[in-house]
Amino acid sequence: MSRNYISHLRSLSKAAAKSEVTDLICAKRFELLDADDVNSAMATTNATDFDVDDVEVSDVNIEGNEAEAEFVFVVNGDQDPDKPWSGNKIKGSALAIVDDEAEVRFRDVEAELDFDE
Repeated sequence: MSRNYISHLRSLSKAAAKSEVTDLICAKRFELLDADDVNSAMATTNATDFDVDDVEVSDVNIEGNEAEAEFVFVVNGDQDPDKPWSGNKIKGSALAIVDDEAEVRFRDVEAELDFDE
């Protein structure tokens, strides 16, 4: 995507801008697995092969040359059958910053094990 991505987002309806930003976040969702809170939560489980399965953007705000998107996500892993169950689902939230070149970076990533099954 070229420069002027923020201008492009401004030209869209709120729903269309949210959809585009959601697509950008989903394309880089695997970077969430490297965030400290997510990594710490994964380390407390007996699960492997973690994947970010669900991303839901709640709001997109465009200011200056950036768009900020608040979102929640779910990370699931495969339980190791040879080890006791200690959770395999992580819920988290974060802020995505999208710049004028449609590059995404994550900030304020928080995550914890979710034992509600």
